[in-house]
Amino acid sequence: MASGSGSSAPSSSAIRALSLELKALQEDPLEGIRTKLASEENLFEWEVALFGPPDTLYQGGYFKVRGDYRRRKSWALSVSATVVSPTA
Repeated sequence: MASGSGSSAPSSSAIRALSLELKALQEDPLEGIRTKLASEENLFEWEVALFGPPDTLYQGGYFKVRGDYRRRKSWALSVSATVVSPTA
């Protein structure tokens, strides 16, 4: 797995931390959340799917978040959502 593109090489500790976090989330996922790499070649871009929990206003909702860990000061996010309305 490559570390992604960018002007500076990521530290080995960052690569190790992200690898361990991804492995943990895939082996023991949080309820209603699925995590994967956006591309197998880039450990720094993740896709996270959030599913609306039952018996809430968000039931049936699907929220897709794409994050980029290459940014130093913050996590860059791109969000798309599909929400099923009971009145639709």
